[in-house]
Amino acid sequence: MRVLNIEFRDIHVTLEFSLKQLQYLRDLFDHASIQYDGEEEPEMKEAVNYLENQFHPFLVQVIKDNEGNMGG
Repeated sequence: MRVLNIEFRDIHVTLEFSLKQLQYLRDLFDHASIQYDGEEEPEMKEAVNYLENQFHPFLVQVIKDNEGNMGG
């Protein structure tokens, strides 16, 4: 994994992952349990929502689209 680019807009970071590294992340997220206190850490609700409803589905789709092409 390496940082390819950082652009100072909001802050956008371009990263490079191998297919195997993406599979590791997917597998970790599939087995992770996120626990937090909504009153003590209200910002976590938005972060968990992003992970569950945007990032993880995106990650799964990228892997699905590329496993056959990359011998994964």
